[in-house]
Amino acid sequence: MSFDATAWLPSLARAKDGVDAAPESGITLAEKLDDEALLNRIQAGEQEALGYLFERHALLIRGIATRILRDTAEAEDLVQDVFLFIQRRCGIFDSSKSSARSWIIQIDAVFVTVEPNGGSHKPSGKPLLFAYLKVDPNHP
Repeated sequence: MSFDATAWLPSLARAKDGVDAAPESGITLAEKLDDEALLNRIQAGEQEALGYLFERHALLIRGIATRILRDTAEAEDLVQDVFLFIQRRCGIFDSSKSSARSWIIQIDAVFVTVEPNGGSHKPSGKPLLFAYLKVDPNHP
């Protein structure tokens, strides 16, 4: 089964069909915005921006997770967890410390090695995860 980003976020199907394309150039809004700008839009509540970011990075995140976990289904679940985290906590991103792409890959690496939902990848490391990401586990 192939991994299709549009199945997870249906709004991507419209973007792929050119709904958000600039008529004069044929370039979509997603192609014009860098990852940092998309994170800012996600923080402002724009769901389409999350879809664009997902489309850009989901295969990379899935690839990293699949190589480490050696389980495609678990890797696909982890991709969703990573992007849900990004949606909820993108405000903690600091562009002075890393690029958005690097930040997303770091989140993936932490989620792969320390399962945030108490799963079985490694011994429970929730405190490590929350300390690393500088978030309060009791605050959504």
